[in-house]
Amino acid sequence: MASADPGNAATAAQKMLKIENTQKRDALVEIERRYQKVWADSGVFESNAPTAGDASQAQQPKYFATIAYPYMNGSLHAGHGYTLSKVEFATGYARLQGRNALFPLGFHCTGMAIKACADRLEREVEMFGQNFEHYTDDDEGDLDTRKAGDGTTSNDAGATSVSDVTKFRSKKTKAVAKSGAAKYQFQIMLSQGIPREDIHKFADPYHWVHVFPAAGIRDASRLGLRVDWRRSFVTTDANPFYDSFVRWQMNRLKELATITRLIEFVKRYTIYSPKDGQPCLDHDRSEGEGVGIQDYTAIKMKVLNWSDAATNTIQKVLPSNTEANVYFLAATLRPETMYGQTCCFVGPKIKYGLFKLHDASAKTGSDNEYVVCTERAARNLSFQGYSAVWGEVQKLVELTGADVVGTLLDAPLSVHKSVRVLPMESAQASKGTGVVTCVPSDSPDDYATVTELAKKADYYGIQKDWATLEVIPIIETPNYGKLTAPALVEKMKIVSPKDPKLAEAKNIAYKEGFYYGNMIYGEFSGRPVQQVKDLVKQKLLDSALAFPYAEPEGIVISRSKDECVAAHLDQWYLNYGTAENGGDGEWNAQVRAHLLNQGEDGLNTFSTETKRRFEEALDWLGQWACARSYGLGSKLPWDDQFLVESLSDSTIYPAYYTIAHYLHRDIYGKEPGLANVRPEQMTDEVWDFVLARTEKLPSDSDISQPVLNTMRHEFQYWYPLDLRVSGKDLIQNHLTFFLYIHVALWPSKYWPRGIRVNGFVLLNGEKMAKSTGNFLTLRETVDKFGADAARVALADAGDAVDDANFSESVANAAILKLYELRQWLENMILGDGKDGQRSGPLNFWDTLFDNELNRLVWETKAAYDAHLFRAALRSGFYNLTGSRDVYRDAVGTMGDGGLRANNVVSRDGGVGPASQEAGKEQQKKSASASSGPRTVFDPRSSPFRLRIFFTKSLPAWQERCIDLVTAALKETGLVDTDAIGKSIGKTETKRAMPFIQQLKKRLDGAAESDGVGVGGDDQAGDETDKNVEMAIRLGRRLPFDEGAVLEEMGPVLKKMLGTRCEKVEIVRITKTTATESRSGEGEEGQEEVIEGCVLSTGEVLAMEDLPTIAASAAPGIPRFVFEPVN
Repeated sequence: MASADPGNAATAAQKMLKIENTQKRDALVEIERRYQKVWADSGVFESNAPTAGDASQAQQPKYFATIAYPYMNGSLHAGHGYTLSKVEFATGYARLQGRNALFPLGFHCTGMAIKACADRLEREVEMFGQNFEHYTDDDEGDLDTRKAGDGTTSNDAGATSVSDVTKFRSKKTKAVAKSGAAKYQFQIMLSQGIPREDIHKFADPYHWVHVFPAAGIRDASRLGLRVDWRRSFVTTDANPFYDSFVRWQMNRLKELATITRLIEFVKRYTIYSPKDGQPCLDHDRSEGEGVGIQDYTAIKMKVLNWSDAATNTIQKVLPSNTEANVYFLAATLRPETMYGQTCCFVGPKIKYGLFKLHDASAKTGSDNEYVVCTERAARNLSFQGYSAVWGEVQKLVELTGADVVGTLLDAPLSVHKSVRVLPMESAQASKGTGVVTCVPSDSPDDYATVTELAKKADYYGIQKDWATLEVIPIIETPNYGKLTAPALVEKMKIVSPKDPKLAEAKNIAYKEGFYYGNMIYGEFSGRPVQQVKDLVKQKLLDSALAFPYAEPEGIVISRSKDECVAAHLDQWYLNYGTAENGGDGEWNAQVRAHLLNQGEDGLNTFSTETKRRFEEALDWLGQWACARSYGLGSKLPWDDQFLVESLSDSTIYPAYYTIAHYLHRDIYGKEPGLANVRPEQMTDEVWDFVLARTEKLPSDSDISQPVLNTMRHEFQYWYPLDLRVSGKDLIQNHLTFFLYIHVALWPSKYWPRGIRVNGFVLLNGEKMAKSTGNFLTLRETVDKFGADAARVALADAGDAVDDANFSESVANAAILKLYELRQWLENMILGDGKDGQRSGPLNFWDTLFDNELNRLVWETKAAYDAHLFRAALRSGFYNLTGSRDVYRDAVGTMGDGGLRANNVVSRDGGVGPASQEAGKEQQKKSASASSGPRTVFDPRSSPFRLRIFFTKSLPAWQERCIDLVTAALKETGLVDTDAIGKSIGKTETKRAMPFIQQLKKRLDGAAESDGVGVGGDDQAGDETDKNVEMAIRLGRRLPFDEGAVLEEMGPVLKKMLGTRCEKVEIVRITKTTATESRSGEGEEGQEEVIEGCVLSTGEVLAMEDLPTIAASAAPGIPRFVFEPVN
């Protein structure tokens, strides 16, 4: 856990919004709670499959959506709310479309996180007492200011009771503030507002399972989610029905392994926590999620003669037996380059050790061998079978790198039979073994270092000839010849080992050598490096000159605060991955085909970025250890010493949702459900039939056939899953596993149809974290803003895969908008709003509002269809309210009753609450951008007039482009942009070609909708009508009188702008050119001339009297300026 700066924490806390006046919020919350109770009592969100054989209900389309169920080691927070909101909005939209929509929610408790916290608490209770009364930190008084049994904090005597352990309150101690993180688990619990006297109960891991899921149901219900709570459950053996379901899943995967390679029990390297005594997979880590294994070849460089500084030390610890062999252990990724070794590097300040290498007779050639490497590397080796006792390191002595500089070594395979140990300041103790073998022909790092050492031999305390052994060409590349590293160093002008360009050079050298290089030295000379690499590695292994070594490719810390290693273990693995990375390639290909929509029903990822991330995961993700021995979960059915790990018991649980209410009434499976069955009755054969993996009824089941058929029908009705929503970080594991296991267990008609991922959630523009105080639980969010305002802010937070931002200011503003909306709706439906309404023919403003209403509804529908809920909020709420207000300002109280009713229905149809503020801000920006440099006064304090400029003419250059397109249509019936481009002057090309491309798209789109070619149908309609239609399509003419519309709007705009606006003038712009030539040649000399005419007075305005921006007006695109009256 990263340390938190207490100053930053205080600043973050200060930035949290404080709501002073809660009257409007409380009024809204009273309504919310009233209807939430009605919904709960009536079961309005309980969705059922239609009765089998009911033709009318069977015609109703279904919609089934879920999130990746939350992990229950604490309360739900605003980030959970953001993910939940995506399914909530999608489900609500599906219901409005008349679909039978199902949104269930379970709770994940599998894994080691809960168990690790519980075990720490158990130890702390033993150390400090049940209520931690023996803890003696000097700052104890600030650690918890509440006395046992007291339900309030000392500085908040009238506050809400904190006896509810799921309510987060940050109470950081001075000690915690200084260190940035609590030292003990009980301190963390106190900081979250859990009463001291309750904390000891959490030493039982199943207490977590009972406290936090129940709180999750309460908090999600308070947000008003449309969840069918009958189908909820907890994972692990705390629910025996779900436990049975997981064991069935694993049994069926193992059975499939007899045909394919889905599951294997083999010895492989895996990330391992020595403290926990088990593999440490992604969900078991507090740091290093996504970090994998890095495989090396450990080269044994035998000591021929020790340096003077190391000789005495070594002689004291090595046995008198002269047959003892000592090796410097160099970890390399490029064994094929060992022919070119010229020295060996160590970090002069790095601490090394001399370690006993065990089991050498089997792995390395003799049983009397010792290695020099870092202690970190030795620790990894001890879990890979290279120590006498598993996990124990046998260290004889410690040495620094400086001590061993000058030691003479044998370099396996090298043309130089003996090389020296030399200093390398950039060597890292945290990577590999800390010992680096030097191949200057192909490693830019190595070449730069030996060059530096040779130049400054005296400074580094070495003999110059140690660093000047001949650099032998071993690999030839097409771009850099026979000595890739020297060529790159020279080309990139790299002057020292500290040059930052070395990182790029190293990357180039590796790719060039591996993918395009050919060996030119040794027994494999003439063959491609890609073919030779593994052959050379095997030669070294067979000759006992090297052995395999692995380590985590980065730091991994388990939830029990243990630094993990790479262990070589017998383990059950799921064979995800391509054939190239050791997986079941055929399985991978099936999943990839579904992702890429190559089957009958593909997968909708809602964005190309999401699909790309899935493709990357399918490329690199390999075998996955699916079992462990520590934590909570379900036992592996064929080997009960193991538990199914947390990402492997959560792959197909949407199938469990479909029948959960038939199995149990409560989330723990204690109360029988609709089917009245017991957990032991749910045998593997029953699961096979119910979940449609077989047509055969289970022969030995005592569950009645009608009950079995009903549950099977429920599954078949709801599956496949239509939408799954989760964070983007789960693509690399959970979501990809979700696809793999569905593909393995069911035919394609049951494979998932949609996955939508979102980014992480910021709070007020900053990372949300308990350690900084910038944090909101879901309960706090709803308590602070109410459910509806919180939902508006969640919708407004973001749409894309990028990180979103939950803004408290947006939520707070939504309270005011919702309250105003509520008053308006009540007035329209129940109050005096009807009194001033009229009926009869629609006038101009009625028609304008009706068109705008229809446009916004269709725009909102398109956003919902694309799952762009922020866009839906904008068009269906903010913009709709703005349009309503413009209409209301225009017609006053005499609006059309039918249109107003339509506006109410549109809102009720899911477009939601809104705000005018975004529209006002956009108006402000548009005015600023359009007014031009002539506007040098402040219209907020001076009388002004508004002039709006419109035209029926396009700019001359656009007219010329349209003429060319029209001519092409008449001549060939096609718009060949390349041919047209040849007729355009060079200076016009940059702006003309994009315009012509847009014309072509517009014409093509019109042709598609008409079902005719762009040239039209000679038999269709009057020629004049066709010309008008073509002019409209080309943008030369609008389907309405723009001037008349603007004149109608003038009085309303004047009213909206206030008393300082003395008049609004509509000005028609006429455009001509200085020459009549339109041949397409010599246009560079033409000049466009404009003239204006004020419609209301007939006043003619010369070009010099018009603002510059008037010239940019185009049909349908008016321009405007604010001008002083005088």
